[in-house]
Amino acid sequence: MRLKITKLISLSILILLLFGTGIVCGKYITQQTINANSEIARPVIEIEQGQNINVNDQNTTANYNFAVKNYDDKGNITDTDMNYTIEVINSGDSSITYNLYRENQEIPLNKNKTNKILIQKGKKEKHKYTLKVSYDKSKSKEFVDLTEDIGIKVYSEQKQ
Repeated sequence: MRLKITKLISLSILILLLFGTGIVCGKYITQQTINANSEIARPVIEIEQGQNINVNDQNTTANYNFAVKNYDDKGNITDTDMNYTIEVINSGDSSITYNLYRENQEIPLNKNKTNKILIQKGKKEKHKYTLKVSYDKSKSKEFVDLTEDIGIKVYSEQKQ
């Protein structure tokens, strides 16, 4: 009998300890759903080309006009600030020289490229350029007239 009472007292003390100390064991799981709507920024940069020009013995200088703009024909304007550079491409013949102007102000060329030029987002911008091409036959190494295409490339990137 004494053993039964001891077991009963031990069991009672154990139950009181478990419930009386405030120890609670539990597991909680929470699940959240987050929805986000986002759009990718739309970069827009377009080139308006001018009329082709011919430079020769009789017409030794000509101007080629073109423009760089931050909107398209549908009216979409770029969502990001953009940097661009302009490169003039030719064979390197010394009889042909060229100068680049933006609104009558000369733009320096370093290895036939401009420095980065900023075109901003949010409002329509149009940068007008003139490439002045000159031909001096006396500097030509060829005995015949030179036939050469001069190209303009515009490289653009999102401003960092």
